[in-house]
Amino acid sequence: MRIIIIFLIIILKLNNFLINCQQIEPKCFKCLKEGEECVTDGFKIGSCSDGLICGSDPNNEFEKYVCIQPKRYGESCVDSSVCDIGLLCSEANQCDNIRFSSVGEQCSRDQDCSLGVDKVSCIDGFCKLKSNTCTSDNECQGGFACVDSQCVYSIQLNQSCSGSDVACDTLAFCSESTQLCSLPYSLDLNETCTFNDDFDYQCKPNLTCSKKGTCIESLNDSNSINENNSEKQCSINSCGIGKYCDCNSGNCLNDTYDHFEHLTRKTECIIRNRCRMVENFYSRSSCFTKHCKYIDIEIQKKNPCKNTIFTVTYRDIDEQQYQSSNSLKLSIISLTLLLLLSLVEIIILY
Repeated sequence: MRIIIIFLIIILKLNNFLINCQQIEPKCFKCLKEGEECVTDGFKIGSCSDGLICGSDPNNEFEKYVCIQPKRYGESCVDSSVCDIGLLCSEANQCDNIRFSSVGEQCSRDQDCSLGVDKVSCIDGFCKLKSNTCTSDNECQGGFACVDSQCVYSIQLNQSCSGSDVACDTLAFCSESTQLCSLPYSLDLNETCTFNDDFDYQCKPNLTCSKKGTCIESLNDSNSINENNSEKQCSINSCGIGKYCDCNSGNCLNDTYDHFEHLTRKTECIIRNRCRMVENFYSRSSCFTKHCKYIDIEIQKKNPCKNTIFTVTYRDIDEQQYQSSNSLKLSIISLTLLLLLSLVEIIILY
């Protein structure tokens, strides 16, 4: 569960990168050029300009990230950060579409399985755990949780969890207030929460879980500073939630989308489709991409750096979602017409 919560917190931070995009000695938000130092994120884009990703610098012996041209499928790599979005660096030092399937999901080779060949094998077209026991939820297929070293059915969202979060679906937690499996960041002001120094993921944004176990207003949330004051330059952290510091004007500008609404939609989609937190989460073949990628695509279209690399990589994913939706509508229309024709035929005959 700890690994899942860490991943969830990373997701929240990614959804706020337009506001809090941390650069080296940050002052304000700007799009970085090729070779400029950056801070990586799960999208691999960070605040790099159009067509670039934030990857490790091959010319620097220390750990450093700069905006670079991504390595494509089959090209040589030093680590996964330099590979294009949805690709990882293989043991053969080539960018490859690997480690995208969880236990119980389809595969064609052992490398497709996320947990590694020491734990999982691709048998009869599916990733299967080599051991008869589990140590974490990720070693169980979607819809199951690891309880007492065995994979058992997990508790679905809004179902009773009787005070334990170990059996809730992926990313969900057991609310002490309602005793139901709940969405992260869903508890309101003054609701009961579980205090944790490391992971504060239960209360809504702008709230934090106090040591007394209730959701309270976060003390370190700042209101918008220097929103219309041109005499002072705003800093990257001086703008309130829903705003970012613009380098050109020196003012806090409104964001173009709702970060929390995006996070909620994304989390609900992951839980609804019971996707696991695989290593290559953004692979074209992963459960997340197949079912939920269109949500991220919508957000990236509003990236202030106008970075098209994300939508180009997945250009047909949102089209598939659209076609799927239209196919369902056409099926309903066709069925309706068929029923009407049958009704007319009955009337004519009788």
